[in-house]
Amino acid sequence: MSQPGVTFHTPTGDYRVDALLDAAFGVGKWGGPQGTGVTLTYATKGPGSTYIQNYSPLLEPERGQDLTPTEAQEVGFRTAIQTWGSVANINFVEIEETADQTADIRFAMSRSVNAQEFEDDFGYDLFAYAYLPQFTPIAGDVWFDPDLIDFDYTPNTHGSGYYLMLHELGHALLGFEDITENGGVNGAALSAGENFHAFSIMSYHATPGIAADPRNAAVSFPTTPMLYDILAAQALYGPNMSHNATDTVYQFAPGQAIYQTIWDAGGIDTIDWSNQETAAFINLNDGSFSNMGPPRSNGTDEFPETLAIAFNAIIENAKGGTGNDTIVGNAANNVVYGGLGIDLVTGFNGNDLIYGNQGTDTIYGNLDLDHLYGGQDADRLYGGQQADVLYGNFANDVLYGNFDNDFMFGGQDQDTLYGGQGNDIMFGNLGDDLLFGNRDNDQLLGNDGNDTLYGGSGNDGLEGATGNDRLFGDEGNDTLYGGTGTDVLYGGLDDDLIYGGDGADQINGGDDDDRLFGQEGNDVLIGGEGSDYLYGGSGSDQMSGGIGNDTYVVSNLTQSVSEDANAGVDVIETQVDFILPANVEIGIMTGPNNISLSGNALNNSLTGNIQDNLITGGGGNDTILGNAGADTLDGTSGSNLLQGGFGDDVYLIHSAADVVVEDANGGVDTVITTFNTTIGTNIEVLILNGSANEATGNDVDNQLVGGTGADLISGRGGNDTLSGNAGADTLVGGTGDDVLTGGGGADRFAYSGTNLGDDTITDYETGLDVITVDNGLTVIGIADNAGNAEVSLSSGDLITVLGVSSGDIEVEDLMAT
Repeated sequence: MSQPGVTFHTPTGDYRVDALLDAAFGVGKWGGPQGTGVTLTYATKGPGSTYIQNYSPLLEPERGQDLTPTEAQEVGFRTAIQTWGSVANINFVEIEETADQTADIRFAMSRSVNAQEFEDDFGYDLFAYAYLPQFTPIAGDVWFDPDLIDFDYTPNTHGSGYYLMLHELGHALLGFEDITENGGVNGAALSAGENFHAFSIMSYHATPGIAADPRNAAVSFPTTPMLYDILAAQALYGPNMSHNATDTVYQFAPGQAIYQTIWDAGGIDTIDWSNQETAAFINLNDGSFSNMGPPRSNGTDEFPETLAIAFNAIIENAKGGTGNDTIVGNAANNVVYGGLGIDLVTGFNGNDLIYGNQGTDTIYGNLDLDHLYGGQDADRLYGGQQADVLYGNFANDVLYGNFDNDFMFGGQDQDTLYGGQGNDIMFGNLGDDLLFGNRDNDQLLGNDGNDTLYGGSGNDGLEGATGNDRLFGDEGNDTLYGGTGTDVLYGGLDDDLIYGGDGADQINGGDDDDRLFGQEGNDVLIGGEGSDYLYGGSGSDQMSGGIGNDTYVVSNLTQSVSEDANAGVDVIETQVDFILPANVEIGIMTGPNNISLSGNALNNSLTGNIQDNLITGGGGNDTILGNAGADTLDGTSGSNLLQGGFGDDVYLIHSAADVVVEDANGGVDTVITTFNTTIGTNIEVLILNGSANEATGNDVDNQLVGGTGADLISGRGGNDTLSGNAGADTLVGGTGDDVLTGGGGADRFAYSGTNLGDDTITDYETGLDVITVDNGLTVIGIADNAGNAEVSLSSGDLITVLGVSSGDIEVEDLMAT
């Protein structure tokens, strides 16, 4: 058969490839341009194989020599040639040679006299060699010394015989040279640290600087082309994209020696170490080495790196064994199981799914969106750069979210969670957990157990849930929920919202303007610095606002409020009867009930609700607002401003300095006072509680009631009702149709001027009371009418005196006396 032709080597620009390519003129690859595949035939020496006598300078084959390899050598040769075909786009076809048909790649034995002039690095006249691809009959032929018959040619046993097959085929198939310091095409050379078998089977070194002795059974030899070999073969022929292109599982027998490189063309693949007891280092990155199984040896020393992954091969998944494994992911979306043992797993790039399984594991998500599961024991999980999901599961785990918006779940037992940067969601779940939100706006939930939560910077949400929890908001506008149990909640800096929940909680807002809600239980609420809002809720709560303009909500009689002097202008909103404590300035009544509110020694502002309230000012110059409802407003001492609002209000006035303000149509309002009083606008009723006082109405229909002394009661405008009560009172109806009741004592019903209206006197006592006229007003007649006396005045007005006759009326003209 004719050969497929040869394309001369040209530099690729990658020193790892160029260092392996023979630089001799006329040497190259089989077939077309670099990067294209080829079909090659191969054969071992058989009955029909013919060779030209002395066809090369080495004079092989020797006349009369049996050139037939052993069966073991033939198996090794076939396996080795297909191993090369598994990594590069070379289609191998085995043929049986005849006089008219010879293979491209041939394998036979020779003991050429000229060849025996060569010695290897160890002084043996034992050798194998091959001819490179070129335009000659000898190209592609592989020759082994017959004395190499006792070498181990079994594939995958690390024997030197099988390794020599791979090595010589590297010459025959690809035009590779033996790696020396002289380098390959374009002078490319490998460093001393790369010139050994782990990088290329074309090297003569087992480890850097240490030659590989093929007679030393202690030396480990590779069972496949290695990293740079595969890279160079694929540069020449392209990769074999059908080899292991489906979902492949790479598993090894327990204790199996490994020294190989994996080429995998596709699928979702797994390196499975789960059947092993020894610890492994598994690196899923292409071009990397893993430490798996017994270490390789250079004959004297041992080295752990045994398995490599070819460049551009993607292995997605890994499973650890029962030992303490280390697993490193790659840029794919990895699924990794740590297995038993104390494992270290790093996800690297990709959206990884990592299970620590049993053992105290350490797991790093690294880049992209990872899911990390700790497993049975106390694990440490690190989220990485993107938005990760971390589950501690069992035992006392430590979880680090690190960057981005992470979801973290502690699981059972006592876990510690660190959110890091990003808006994290953190669940402590069971056990006494410790959660740190750190930066940004985090959500922390302690759940069961006695948890401690730190929000850190950012606007965080913290919830203790069940158990006796400790919550610290730190920086930012935080929201804290204590949940059930006896909790300690501290807002820290900025404007916080804090809910105690059930139980007797300790709540401290910290700095800035906070909102505190004790809710259930007997709570202690401390506002701290800033203008705070404190709502005790149910229970016997103790509230203290601290510095700032604070607002308190009191909802039951057992709650208390304490304030420091000069600590701001403070407000109490009460739903029950309440007396303002010292240093609180403002009281506001809320809720649906009729309640009472009393001020303190300060200048208070007191406001009622929409029900019927009793509001008492206490000391100081107070402002009292009744709001809706029939309220009673008592200024007590000081110069007070009282405004009842809508409803029939009652004002208790103790000082002439008090001011009463009523709106029009705001109800029938009453002023009760102990001193001379002229009622203001929109006040309808005035009651004197003193003795010998003056009560003066306004221009609406008033009811004026005297006290126990000799009062002067003047109705002024409107249809008024005047009652003198006890004492010798003087009642002046004024204009309008008035009703006058003198009460006990010698009372005077005084009339003066014009337009007085038609009045009625209800209790005129003959011989005791008197009607007086003045200022030009005269009585022009007194007549009886239906059992009453009617007194006609010169102004045209009429006085009806009930229950008496005309003869019983005494009229005194003051102008006449």
